[in-house]
Amino acid sequence: MTDKPARWDLTNIFPGLESDAYNQAVDDLKARLDDLDAYMAAQSIAADAAPPDEPAALAQTIGGYLERMNALQRLFRTLQAYIHSFVTTDSYNTTARRLQSQLDMLGVRLRQQGTRFQSWVGRIADHLPQALTHPGPAQEHKRGGR
Repeated sequence: MTDKPARWDLTNIFPGLESDAYNQAVDDLKARLDDLDAYMAAQSIAADAAPPDEPAALAQTIGGYLERMNALQRLFRTLQAYIHSFVTTDSYNTTARRLQSQLDMLGVRLRQQGTRFQSWVGRIADHLPQALTHPGPAQEHKRGGR
């Protein structure tokens, strides 16, 4: 038996905590957060905003949000699980703890975007039944297809 603790091989996700691939993924996450903020502003997705006049346009707006948010969530959760695996197996890993803190701050933005969308959906709830008759990501989400 050896005194050296077992280590998981996570190189199939990222080569290392400070690798270019990891840093690029974090940069991609930031860019996607910025893109979603811009999309939400352009589409007037806010608690005090009215829905688009046409149900098809509303479905398209919701679908655009869902596609962006789903991609963001996949990337964020991958980064989160990767970092978590280091922090939970070595609480003295200061690099992992620092990166986890940075990722947590990006997670706050992600949750704020989700809250903003939910507030808007709550305000336009009466318009949803007609919008969700149109094919696309919003309708698929309604059925649980994604």
